[in-house]
Amino acid sequence: MLFTLLMELNNKLHLTAGSQEMSTIWNIFYHYFIPLDDLQKLQEHAAQLAEASKSVETWIASPHGARLSFFSTSTLSKMRTLWLDYAGTRLLNGRSQTNFRSQMKHEIARGAREGFGGRMSLGALRGAGAQLMNAMLPIMLSPSRFRETGVVGGNRKDMSLLGNKGLGYVNPTFYFTSLSKEVCNFHHNTNPLDGFHLSPAFEAGKSPDLAIEDAVAVAKSQFCEWCDAFIQATKEHRLRIILHVGDALHLCHMIQKQGSENLNNDWNLPLFLGPWTSAPLAFDGPAKLKGSTRFDVIDTSNLADYYGNLNIIPIAEQLLKRSTTSVLYTETLIYQLKNRHQSLNVDLCLINPTMSLITGLSPSGTFQDLQYSSNMVEQVALRARHNHCRTRVS
Repeated sequence: MLFTLLMELNNKLHLTAGSQEMSTIWNIFYHYFIPLDDLQKLQEHAAQLAEASKSVETWIASPHGARLSFFSTSTLSKMRTLWLDYAGTRLLNGRSQTNFRSQMKHEIARGAREGFGGRMSLGALRGAGAQLMNAMLPIMLSPSRFRETGVVGGNRKDMSLLGNKGLGYVNPTFYFTSLSKEVCNFHHNTNPLDGFHLSPAFEAGKSPDLAIEDAVAVAKSQFCEWCDAFIQATKEHRLRIILHVGDALHLCHMIQKQGSENLNNDWNLPLFLGPWTSAPLAFDGPAKLKGSTRFDVIDTSNLADYYGNLNIIPIAEQLLKRSTTSVLYTETLIYQLKNRHQSLNVDLCLINPTMSLITGLSPSGTFQDLQYSSNMVEQVALRARHNHCRTRVS
């Protein structure tokens, strides 16, 4: 939704954080209670996407087909199902909207109880940088205010614009998921402020309320800059996005297969979309890989928490360009060992030099003897016995 909404703004020279377009996109992407005008915009846009995704041919012919595509018809179908769900909320009457809201609040409260509850949001704390100590109390308060109000940090400006007696309307993008249409699957540790550099908001002497308001303003400004850069990149045809819903390692094997010159181009491989499904993985969608299937940079996010680096590195290495400047990023967020410095060796079941000899990849820290990010937040997390500890390796 975010990408396609931004692609519709190609005629804009530059976005500003206070513009109506930017406010609507921010609300749709980050708030789970939104004003009626924004809800209607979301529903209208979802209906347009559902109409455009009836088939591979209609998607290619749509305004978004050249820049946003899908590897398989299965992914296109799953996305269309979600878009239809979003658009279908136009049919809800007043009582249904009330039930919709109650269900949403119930699931959010349940997730908070079963999840981390009042624990600190480490993502936002990392974004505080040098203002770490000043940021602790505001960052501890912001997730609970988000859950209570449905707007980022519970900031007063956005709450005043909700309408419907200050309650707003349920954002269907937070309610419907690929797992269930009946039960909201809201992640208990959701905090939109996790994705921003918030240091300017946490000057000494501020009250927690003022610091949260300023943090939201900083986040909006940075989000606007990112959106503006995205729009400029699409205007200049420098950006192409291909989406896939399925097993990540199977996808890598399929991309490797397509780029191999030594294997015949037979797509009937024993690969499936994911676990617990018999649907085969096939590149039958509108996206076609052109040119080389090797990449300068591969970022695996925190897939290592689920697959393990021992499974990720060998297949990802096959998709990297043979260059000294090629980079593979892996990341773990789940705390496993008391000694963080040994985590990669344990995860790989080998010492780093041996793995480097086998794969041709070496952790940058082994030959640079330095790191580019502070680990102070991870030290705080370990002392507080938090079970999340970020370790990023390139």
